[in-house]
Amino acid sequence: MRGGTVLGEMGLYTRQPRSAAAAAEEPTCLYKLTFEAFNEIEKDDPALAAEFHKFVVKSLSERLARANTEVSALMS
Repeated sequence: MRGGTVLGEMGLYTRQPRSAAAAAEEPTCLYKLTFEAFNEIEKDDPALAAEFHKFVVKSLSERLARANTEVSALMS
């Protein structure tokens, strides 16, 4: 992963325990966004929340496109 990567975002939307895991190989700064904190952002700053939603949708779309490409390559 590289800087700016979001991990565990699906758990924020599904309210399920996060299933992703990662280990840092160098000093790393991490931030955790709880469901409760995100609800506060949605209430206090809807524009910021909308930008976050757009970022997550773009990220998940890119991951899905990569996965589809990999699956297609394996099936060829």
